[in-house]
Amino acid sequence: MDKIKISSKLDAYGTSFHGTVAAVNPRTFAQFMGDQYVSDDCKISRMWICKFKGKVYTVYDWKSTDLYANGLPCVHDYWSVDRGEYLHIGSKSSTIEESEFVDHLLLAYKRFTSISKIVGE
Repeated sequence: MDKIKISSKLDAYGTSFHGTVAAVNPRTFAQFMGDQYVSDDCKISRMWICKFKGKVYTVYDWKSTDLYANGLPCVHDYWSVDRGEYLHIGSKSSTIEESEFVDHLLLAYKRFTSISKIVGE
């Protein structure tokens, strides 16, 4: 099975949003993805840069926190509260390749959340 590599040192230049989103719980997703994220301190509070099958993908919130606009949740609250949110997927690839990456990512995330429930976070 192909693995997803996550690193803030990967080059995400040229990736963009093509309409693919992933429905996740921000708190558990942040635990799953870890601390290797970057931020633009404005529209994106956390972005994970991933490599899968030789291609680079990004997973990020978009205009979701008070970094972007007053009245939105602060960054800490956004990533700490349990609720469903949609995170954007960016790539240099087609949406078909994005779909394969998202399927793989969400399967690994689902396994992580199942294990977290068993061991009692």
